[in-house]
Amino acid sequence: MKFFVPHTPDVQAQEELYRLIRGTVEGFRRTTAERRIRRVEAVTATGRHTIEVGQRDPLYGDTVFAIYLAADGSEVYICTPSRGMFNDQQITIPIAHVPEIAEFAP
Repeated sequence: MKFFVPHTPDVQAQEELYRLIRGTVEGFRRTTAERRIRRVEAVTATGRHTIEVGQRDPLYGDTVFAIYLAADGSEVYICTPSRGMFNDQQITIPIAHVPEIAEFAP
């Protein structure tokens, strides 16, 4: 699947919003990898969940706008309007709880 950011009118707006969200995540000392993550499978206390850009987050119910992988590969950061896009409350999942990561097509 081709890279996109939900609710953006064009490629330029998608790139800008993705960069701004990344800046928010990294502003809280969480350096991110360059990989563009489309979907992750995560195992939590409530079961196995698919978390995908453009879909509702099964843990909190917001639309997922971006998923980043920590630069050291230790965590995945899920960003929604209320969790991580504009604050330091992104959903953080340890990589040990993420058996599958799917990237956007290059």
